[in-house]
Amino acid sequence: MTSTNKKQWLALVISSILSGGASAEIFLSQYVEGSGYNKAIEIANSSDQEVSLSGYQLAKSPNGNGTWNTLDLSGYTIPAQSVLVFANAKASAAVTDIATVTTANQVLNFNGDDPIALLDNQEQVVDMIGVMGELFGQNKTLVRYQPYQQPSVSYQPKQWATLASDDFSGLGQLDTLLPPQAFQCLDNGIEPTFTSIQSIQGEGSHSPYISGYPYITTEQYFVQGVVSAVTTGVNQGFYLQALEDDHNPLTSNGLFIYTQANPELSAGDVVCVRGNIQEYYSQTQLKLNERDWHKLGQQAAPAATAVEVIDSDESFEQTLERYEGMLVSLPQALDMRVSRTFGYDYSARRNNMVLAHERVNLHPNQQYAAGSSEAKAQSEDNAQRRLYVESVSPAANGEIPYYPEFGRSDIDQDGSTEDYVRINPCLA
Repeated sequence: MTSTNKKQWLALVISSILSGGASAEIFLSQYVEGSGYNKAIEIANSSDQEVSLSGYQLAKSPNGNGTWNTLDLSGYTIPAQSVLVFANAKASAAVTDIATVTTANQVLNFNGDDPIALLDNQEQVVDMIGVMGELFGQNKTLVRYQPYQQPSVSYQPKQWATLASDDFSGLGQLDTLLPPQAFQCLDNGIEPTFTSIQSIQGEGSHSPYISGYPYITTEQYFVQGVVSAVTTGVNQGFYLQALEDDHNPLTSNGLFIYTQANPELSAGDVVCVRGNIQEYYSQTQLKLNERDWHKLGQQAAPAATAVEVIDSDESFEQTLERYEGMLVSLPQALDMRVSRTFGYDYSARRNNMVLAHERVNLHPNQQYAAGSSEAKAQSEDNAQRRLYVESVSPAANGEIPYYPEFGRSDIDQDGSTEDYVRINPCLA
């Protein structure tokens, strides 16, 4: 079912409409993936003439699986220098009051891992937002910068401004948003004073720069280091390792840099960043605004640091805190046990396995009565021993990302693999 808003345009096929070459003038200009059903896609026409969408389709690839669900755009036109907004019919009034078209079509019921595309009459991609198999747009609004207002068959994150969830700024308008000036790692034109990663992490369970709610600093800090890993899943950003070790076992040498978009970096890149220190779900991180990072050079990628328990650690949870944000390895001497072999986080759409230090995590009610002091103590002890091993993006069917050789052998040909993941073994 489709309805229209009288403040916008319902297409009428008239002789003055352009019938060809539309792909050179039309493009996806805004993407809204907000709370609930607040989903909208804006299509723009930057030319000086009306453009017909006859033969074109708005498409969604569910979970980035490579297939397309489509919404036929035939019958609509976009006026010169203007836009059409297609929104989910169940979106809030803040969205539907702006929308040209509201619809229950599944294309307008997307999540942050569903690429959106404009297809031509040959079902070829004309323009695209997102990457197959990646979480790119969860709980955010993307607005195309004015210099990049042209179609692209592949998603280019630098062409898009990232706004917060349910931020509808500019929706319904041909935006003239300009990209920020390139970040040059300068503080008012001079070389900045850098804050060390170790001082940001501190020796405790949270950063000494955070004193309480809202758990983020108002001041911004400059930090430099070498990239140890890049994440393109639910937490888009990269991990930064200190260039120099402070030789203090109580402070971590690593820090997660939350960029809010997939960064174009790789392990070994030396970068300067500027952002606000934040405690987010018990993780210390640096939250950047826009693209406030600058590549300074490149060196050997950091090697993994073996996790080691020291005498001052009161729990394994405290041990892990000392390595927060670092690239680590789990040596056999650490005695990690598989407590759950496989799990799937439907919200983040990624896989995970649960490990426990020195013993498997027993259910609190397995040995003790539910609600008893012993059961509560068991639950608390479980939490302090637990370590999640997660994939940063969805894995292909039949693959376990943290066990790439899984299911590869069947020596006795009985239909069952020998290399299964078992509960409670000591990991080699």
